[in-house]
Amino acid sequence: MEATQNHHLNGFGGHGDEEIEGAGGHPLLTSWNPPTEHSFSKIQMTTLTSLCDAFSPSIDYPGADSAEEVNLHDSDTKSSQQTENSAGSRKSFKGARDMSAFYGCSASDMGIPEDIAGLLSVLLKPKLLVAIRVFLWLLSTRLGTVILGGRASLIWQFPFCQSFSNLPRSNQETILRRWSLSMFASLRAVYKLFKMITMWAVYTKIEKNGHNRNWKAIGYCGADPQVIRDRKSSSGCNCAPRDVLKDIVIETQAAGKSLVKVLDRAGVAVLDDISPLKKLATTKTKRTTAIPSRLENSAQNEVGISCDIVVVGSGSGGGVAASVLAKAGYKVIVLEKGKYFTTEDLSTLEGPSQMAMFEKLGSLATEDGGVNLVAGATVGGGSTINWSACFETPLNVRQEWKEITGLDLFTSTRYQLAMREVWRRLGVQTHVTRENLPNSVLRAGCEKLGHEVGTLARNTPPDHDCGWCTSGCPRSQKGSTAATWLVDAAESGNAVIMSECEAETILYSPNDKAGKKQYKARGVVAKVGTSGCKVYIEAQAVVVASGSLMTPPLLLNSGLHNPNIGKGLHLHPVVFIWGYFPEECGPSGTCYEGAIMTSYSRIYKKNSGAPAALLEVPSTHPGSFASFQPWTSAADFKERMARFSRTVTLCVVTRDESSGQVSVEPDGTPVITYTLNAADEQTALEGIEKGLRVLIAAGATEIGTHQQDGERFRVKDANPNDIEAYLKRVRARGVKKNQISMGSGHHMSSCKMGSDPKHSVVDGEGESWEVEGLYLSDGSVLPNAVGVNPMVTIQSLAYCTAHSVLQSLQSQYKTSSTKRQSFD
Repeated sequence: MEATQNHHLNGFGGHGDEEIEGAGGHPLLTSWNPPTEHSFSKIQMTTLTSLCDAFSPSIDYPGADSAEEVNLHDSDTKSSQQTENSAGSRKSFKGARDMSAFYGCSASDMGIPEDIAGLLSVLLKPKLLVAIRVFLWLLSTRLGTVILGGRASLIWQFPFCQSFSNLPRSNQETILRRWSLSMFASLRAVYKLFKMITMWAVYTKIEKNGHNRNWKAIGYCGADPQVIRDRKSSSGCNCAPRDVLKDIVIETQAAGKSLVKVLDRAGVAVLDDISPLKKLATTKTKRTTAIPSRLENSAQNEVGISCDIVVVGSGSGGGVAASVLAKAGYKVIVLEKGKYFTTEDLSTLEGPSQMAMFEKLGSLATEDGGVNLVAGATVGGGSTINWSACFETPLNVRQEWKEITGLDLFTSTRYQLAMREVWRRLGVQTHVTRENLPNSVLRAGCEKLGHEVGTLARNTPPDHDCGWCTSGCPRSQKGSTAATWLVDAAESGNAVIMSECEAETILYSPNDKAGKKQYKARGVVAKVGTSGCKVYIEAQAVVVASGSLMTPPLLLNSGLHNPNIGKGLHLHPVVFIWGYFPEECGPSGTCYEGAIMTSYSRIYKKNSGAPAALLEVPSTHPGSFASFQPWTSAADFKERMARFSRTVTLCVVTRDESSGQVSVEPDGTPVITYTLNAADEQTALEGIEKGLRVLIAAGATEIGTHQQDGERFRVKDANPNDIEAYLKRVRARGVKKNQISMGSGHHMSSCKMGSDPKHSVVDGEGESWEVEGLYLSDGSVLPNAVGVNPMVTIQSLAYCTAHSVLQSLQSQYKTSSTKRQSFD
């Protein structure tokens, strides 16, 4: 990698003493704005503060003595020769000074406990929040601390036991370690919750000038330096896609009570009488749970709109559907519950971007906390925040899907042509100008071991080497739906995108057509942000593309009762391994600069030789890195973070045979459950072992997993027997729930497509078995896990479904009337 890519390297990764500018952007993406209100008492806050400071306290920097010696030597130099020789010492001292400040900074010094209190009050469900408050109260008492902390809560002086906040730090750390490996799943889950949210906040909190006080010491530059330079220059970025969308996106939350005027200005016809639609929203039949009261007591500020098709979601499925239907001349409204950010809005700052652009502020997880889930909640959905990887649907998977569903679609010419069109529209190509540190390590290690390694196809140009695309692409080079399909829909003149507008229920009525399905789709009811405004949209067809995690709750909250809704969720569970490469070892650069994904290696099942997983490179920035890294002590964790910029993380993406479920509580709140089975655990372990061997072969001096024991294995000076013994320990520890950090960015199969309504939610055209005119167009319809990054598969299937909607509408309009002209 060229030296020009090492923007940050200066001593310990700092930028000197100067203040560094941020990249600018939307206020939500440039400042630290966690919720501030919380329900924790003063006693509970004292305990929460002690927990945060136990994880990230102020401790002495191990190199402080040598730094002091350097300082004294520098001040005592007399001769010019000595002064010249001390220049390097001054630089070392400055780096040591940064490190000393880093080690000496605690979570409470940064105000982290207050931030976490606000976040927990918003993110946790009411029952869980009550449990956490009780947990904190117990730790504020001596008896409660003894019950939860065991022998580590005892000290050898009167009164012999103390509350958690009054214990010595060594005792606190022992208690935390025991929780992380506890036989009780609830203690492991609580430990994981506090550890992850504390470390994420410590390393993503934006303080003054768009920076975090810890970044300089760990070798992180903050916002993308190239974006800062681009915005300073007169040429700037290529923002044509942004300008097209800006003309059609209605930011409904900002519109508030003047939403009607905004719709009028956008050329949308507003219905004079919405009472028939309101009646549909409160008279569902055969519903197992009551209609939420929020629909029975609608706000006075209500709007009715009429169109041909309403599309719920603007990601891979919704974007493709909107494009195909709008270009065919139909009037389309796209509902997106997330906010719209232009390319100039994007800051590339990790923490604010996650809170503003990710589902549930970036903290979504399964019910038991076993799997952290990444999902987009902005215009463009997951395609805006993903890592650009593009795979065609593997032939063996398509053949398998044909067999298990009885549908010819997946092996048809129609599907092949759809994949080809998606490939073309996204601008997918297989070249990369240069690889960054992690991808170079993956490739070098695989080649040395003789393992298969490939170059990832990406929906970006060959020279696109932005490592910040998980926060959106400020250079407009990534082919997200907001830069491709939604642009096509906008340019057709037939589409409007309503951001910050969340669909609440699907409208349908009994079908009066003989021989047809029981119900007919009539539209959607949506709420506008927190403004209290409700939008009733009348449409001839409804396309739901909310993703595998959010589509089932919408269907269930709308009264649909197909028993397959939400069943069979697949997640491509991901586990991680890491290797440390000092600057003298391995390629140059950092773990976060350069294109996120450019190389991969397949992992095959030992018994059948079938592809079982992928070894890939994840996006690595301080918050995500700190969240997932094991914690064994404060000093150990500080050292891990100090080596952040040269620590390479690899991930194992498993094609899971396991499955979970998306259901809803009586109040309509989603519930996501998932458990890894023994076969997938074995696949994950095989991937971990392969990844560790790749890191060793590439020259790592130290390696480790994200298993909670936190063992760090020093490769340097280890012999082959030592290495094999370490790998045996890794296999023995396994990948049990909440004993290893596990994530997922690929969610599939919660509303499967099939030929039999007894085993599927939609038919081969993507239409609901229950409701005529209701189509699903997202990853939820995939028959099972695709085994590769699913963006191209989801868009290809959405392309086929959109054409099915076209055929249906064309048939309807031939026998009834011309298309609606709601959008003049």
